Amino acid sequence: MDSRGLAVSGACLLVVAALVIRFTRWGSRFWRITGEYYTGRHSVQIWGLFGALLLSVITSVRLTVLFTYYSNDLYSALQAAFQGAAAGNNAVRDSGIRGFWVVIWTCCVIATLQVIRVMTDLYVTQRFLIR
Repeated sequence: MDSRGLAVSGACLLVVAALVIRFTRWGSRFWRITGEYYTGRHSVQIWGLFGALLLSVITSVRLTVLFTYYSNDLYSALQAAFQGAAAGNNAVRDSGIRGFWVVIWTCCVIATLQVIRVMTDLYVTQRFLIR
């Protein structure tokens, strides 16, 4: 995970939030009601949870990109296996089969990470809302 991406996303989010609070009626009302929640010593844990949620969103985008690559690799491996079988070239066929299984195992890892991310995100979101 690129920490620069998290830093840039967080900074942009804070700038947009400040603009919304400053220039919209809804934002100023929101800040008047909840401003104490986000300021002071007690707010350090709140900002930590907020950062964790932002990290979860960035991780979700990265996993989505990895799933896209997975799909392409899966069909490329199947294509190589079928072309090798059709041409009678066992080396190409075996390469496609090995590639297929590597992609399947990669998918298992990515899917496990996605489930862990979703469950953690759900927990952190609920914790953020309850506080």
